Amino acid sequence: MGHVLTIERTFRTDHHKLFLDFVDPRKIEHWFYEEDYWTAQAEVDLKIRGKYRIEMVTDIGNSFVHYGEFLEFNPAHTKLKFTWNSGVVENTIVDIEFRDLARARSMIRIHHGMFESESSRDKHELIWNKCLDHLEKYVENPTPFPIYQDPDYKDSDDFEETRAS
Repeated sequence: MGHVLTIERTFRTDHHKLFLDFVDPRKIEHWFYEEDYWTAQAEVDLKIRGKYRIEMVTDIGNSFVHYGEFLEFNPAHTKLKFTWNSGVVENTIVDIEFRDLARARSMIRIHHGMFESESSRDKHELIWNKCLDHLEKYVENPTPFPIYQDPDYKDSDDFEETRAS
């Protein structure tokens, strides 16, 4: 079976909306990336044996592609199961449970398994947690994400104005 990671998180939304955040490409693009200044592009065909592809794009143009196929989901939006492939792992299994809690909150439990090594599992746990941090921010404020601007970058017109002063 290999090494397995389990992550539980709570969010201020109902489980139906949270489920959609995991399967709607327009929503995935707002949170499924590792660093704040990265972006994501997603394609999803939500059906059994349907494919998905998520590409995390770094600020310098490098990309990390994750892809697989859906193995299971239910109409009540309480379960999602799919294969996970990347440049690091092949055919690991992600099993996510969605559940409503009291006071307009919900919980997800992610089981991601079949890692060949502890280090691979640990790296994926770190990345999942960073993505879920972004998801929490997105759930709290689902406005389009801002375009990252390097604080050290100076537009040539601004530079000339600064020099002239």
